[in-house]
Amino acid sequence: MFTKEIRNTIKLLEWTGHWFNYDNKTNEKYLKIFQIFRLTYLGIALSLNAYTIYLKGLKKSLESFGVFFPMTIMCLLCAMLIAINNVRMKDCLVKLNSMIENHKENWEHEIFQEDSEFIWNIVKKYLKTIIMYYLLYTPIPLFIDFIAYNCNLYDGPPLNLPQTLSGFMDDQPVRDGKYYTIILFSQMLTGIGIPNYSGNVFGFCIITVYIRVEMKIIQKKILLLNDIDNNLKKVYYSKLVEIIERYLQIKSILKDLEAVYGAQFALQNALAPISTSFCLNLIVMLEDKSVAPAYLICSLVLTTGPFICCLAGESLQEENSNINKLIYNLKWYEWKSRDGRMVLMMLEQTSLSMTITCKGLSPMGMHTFQEIMNKTYSYCMLLRSLS
Repeated sequence: MFTKEIRNTIKLLEWTGHWFNYDNKTNEKYLKIFQIFRLTYLGIALSLNAYTIYLKGLKKSLESFGVFFPMTIMCLLCAMLIAINNVRMKDCLVKLNSMIENHKENWEHEIFQEDSEFIWNIVKKYLKTIIMYYLLYTPIPLFIDFIAYNCNLYDGPPLNLPQTLSGFMDDQPVRDGKYYTIILFSQMLTGIGIPNYSGNVFGFCIITVYIRVEMKIIQKKILLLNDIDNNLKKVYYSKLVEIIERYLQIKSILKDLEAVYGAQFALQNALAPISTSFCLNLIVMLEDKSVAPAYLICSLVLTTGPFICCLAGESLQEENSNINKLIYNLKWYEWKSRDGRMVLMMLEQTSLSMTITCKGLSPMGMHTFQEIMNKTYSYCMLLRSLS
């Protein structure tokens, strides 16, 4: 049975389409159907967005909707990669759940509860903001304009809220339902991808917070070892081995996370600078500054994902470093016995770096985020020189 915290994480992953519970053969069939639906959804979204760019022309597209195309690819492909790795995600959550259930002592539960509530409050507010912004920015104004015009309630120029589309609509002698349908659906599919992608990122961050709390608990357990009497060497040794085993469980969970998220983060870190540089460049270049808030928020969404993931990865590295320092300062270091050598061999595992990567690329850390920002700046300067 999953704990409350893991159930909440599963709900978030279900909402974003990154979790599918399959405990019997019937559900396995639905899982295959679900993955086929994901592929179909991905193809339709990319096709509609590409057709929108074709209808408007490349130049006008770059001034409006075309700037979102790299972001659309990133959001949808990231979601697809997670759906494919659904089995590994479940294994990861099952292992994590077994660790959380071991919080029997009051101080362990308090540490976990405090961090868990903090991250969940951030997630809820962030997702609500993203969803409301996107609905108010494009789909709702487009739908209202289409209904008002075709019901002879309004015959003026297109509504100004979806600024990135108003130029295209002005070029049409009549507001044709075909164009409205194509653009509305392409924008809505992209809009689904944005909170989908955000939920995916926060799913990773929540799991990372749980792991970080476990590492805090391990650090406190190591400090408690100093209270054990020197004569109780067997008790001391057994407690230390228990701590190391718990730590190795964390490493196992991180391997599952790497299998699920590694390729996604490599893709995210490659595409985010491209879209962000387009958005920032258009804010400066376009005469119509009313589009600036939209592009600014879009660039914030694009940079927030990598920043949060890199910050989470950096925090794990710091906690891992603290654990190593605490362990090597313990009394066992002076032992001249087989037990001491065995513990030393086990501790070699803790000296390994604790990062999420895809075949060694794009490790989750602030150094990677700095590289993303440097690439964004370089792309901005390149676009500025070409314009």
